[in-house]
Amino acid sequence: MVITGINNKKFKKGFSLFEAFVVMLIVSIFVALMANTVAHRPKEKVASEAHGRFECYYDPSNNKLYQQLYTEGSTTGRKLATKEIEFKKDDDTTEMKKVCEFVPPSYAKYLIIDAVGGGAGGSSKGGASEGQFVSTFYASIERKYYILPGNGGKKETGVNAAENGGTTIVKNQDKEVMITAEGGKAVSSLENTTINDVLACSVTEWPTDDQYNCHITPTCQIVDGKVEVSFCRSKGSYITTQLEYKHLNDDDEVVLDNPRYIVNEVYTEQKNSNTWVYHDISQWSDYNDIDTDPTKTYRESRIAGGEPNWKPSVNDEWVPSMYTLELLMNSSADGDEANPSNLHRLIESMQYTSKIKDAKVGEGGAKNRNGSAGGVLILW
Repeated sequence: MVITGINNKKFKKGFSLFEAFVVMLIVSIFVALMANTVAHRPKEKVASEAHGRFECYYDPSNNKLYQQLYTEGSTTGRKLATKEIEFKKDDDTTEMKKVCEFVPPSYAKYLIIDAVGGGAGGSSKGGASEGQFVSTFYASIERKYYILPGNGGKKETGVNAAENGGTTIVKNQDKEVMITAEGGKAVSSLENTTINDVLACSVTEWPTDDQYNCHITPTCQIVDGKVEVSFCRSKGSYITTQLEYKHLNDDDEVVLDNPRYIVNEVYTEQKNSNTWVYHDISQWSDYNDIDTDPTKTYRESRIAGGEPNWKPSVNDEWVPSMYTLELLMNSSADGDEANPSNLHRLIESMQYTSKIKDAKVGEGGAKNRNGSAGGVLILW
């Protein structure tokens, strides 16, 4: 019998091409799923801008000054203001007054300072006006602020007239005044008006002869709390000057003061119940040297007539006015009711809980009622 032997060739064991392909496919899927986790760095969490507010006001129940700081999710609580700094009085003497002291949070990138002056006291004739509202944006933050809200004006009594509201003042860390918000007016009269009451201004008359006419119409406007007038000073000179509005002096005239001395004498009269008229005579009052005075002949005749110190005056019909300026003023408060301030309206609209709402900051007193003290709201 023939026995056939078995072939002893060696066979190598391993994956087939198909099996290798399946394995690589599975690995590829895992790599793809992990790629986002491995290659992607987690983003740094950006902190949101924190917001807050600071309030400074007098509590009408005890007439004491309070301050309170609110930040997101917390508050310092209402505190009595204890800091005292020096303020100048009208007679140039000084006195120490309690103020709110505010240090902005380090993360605050901006401040919006809303201030209102004290409301005036009501009279027997009707309600008084609210305090002036001032809103200012600051991008760069000072280190510290001092705040003095203006007092509310007292009502009219049988002995005393109603009082105007006090001025709210905000100072910086160097005790320099940054913001002022004037108080409201108690009496509805032209004499109590300020620059904030100007409704319109216009130049109504000016020289038309060739010597003083540069053929440009004079104009006026209110700029930065001053009356700005542009007019022909001579045939070839059209200038702009600013006049500072001031209250009545002892002679019952409103004084317009000009720091640049271009217009250095102004005669004032009352046209009607709500209009002031100003006559400028700067072209003539500027000349003090008789040799350069365009009115030399006329001056000499006045001196010869026994007036050695004569100077041109608007009361002389011979002396012309460079322009006549009229200011239409708002000299009335509305009705018998209290007049809320714009800051109080703003606080009401924000719909948050705070005792500053009860203070009704800057409100003008109703008929025969006291006005409310001013206040300051700072937001960031």
